[in-house]
Amino acid sequence: MAQELLKGTAQTIKLVPQKRPSGVSCAVFKPTSSTAVATAAAVVSTVSTTVASSPDRDSLVVDDSTGITAGAWLWYESASWGGVPIHVSEVVSATDTLHLESPLPGDAAAADLVQGLESTLAVGAAVLDERGANWRVEATITPADGSDVYVEQTIFHVVAQVFRGMTATEAYRFASGRYASRVLGWPPARAAELAQRATDKVRLEVQRSGAYAHLVGDDTLFRDALTIALRLELANEGLIPAGHDPGVYTQQQEAALPRAVGAAIGSMQWLDRDDDRTVDPSEVTAARTIHFRRS
Repeated sequence: MAQELLKGTAQTIKLVPQKRPSGVSCAVFKPTSSTAVATAAAVVSTVSTTVASSPDRDSLVVDDSTGITAGAWLWYESASWGGVPIHVSEVVSATDTLHLESPLPGDAAAADLVQGLESTLAVGAAVLDERGANWRVEATITPADGSDVYVEQTIFHVVAQVFRGMTATEAYRFASGRYASRVLGWPPARAAELAQRATDKVRLEVQRSGAYAHLVGDDTLFRDALTIALRLELANEGLIPAGHDPGVYTQQQEAALPRAVGAAIGSMQWLDRDDDRTVDPSEVTAARTIHFRRS
């Protein structure tokens, strides 16, 4: 999902290129413009360490895990099978152990390189002067391996309020309260992944409303919708309440999700689209669900 930046606030944008870069130059564009509103060089991650050992393809013990955090993207360079991006799900600092979101494509070996892949671009408050979806960063990337320079595009939204999604703790609490025996022993990243997928489902529904960048108010109104989205994600994992037909249960949750999002948008939300700090009558629009029946 696209990153969200608060309007009028200095922010940083995380860029994750396909290859480890030696340099990244960026231009920032508004949604409806082909003229850059800012240009700058992104700061390339300086993380660099080597593999000490690997218990399995899902985890690495490195010489130094300083600067590596859960959720980070790194570049793994194998002497025998090449380089790939890796995504860290958990860091155990005490033992310098990295748990990965997905297994390596080949066996790890001692002295293989693990380096930072991400770059960060600082964007000033004056640049982010207008709310709207689909701002973009065009990044010209010089790969560290000397291969051809290439361009990647990163989309972000400038919003009045960052969307508060579901946390991994909330997802685990919900799942363990209903499917305790199945949830016991989940890896650390499992609940975080489900929470993120549930959040993304709801954010996509809100974005479809056209009011996403302008929502100001009580974002806890989306809690019901997030719970429904989590039920759907759990159902995709085969976790369905006893006595329910899987197909019927899934259809019921899929139908309930847009209704819950519509109810949240239509109740007590401040949609100050023109940013005049008041809510005009034309800005207050309730969401409606219209049922059609084919004859």
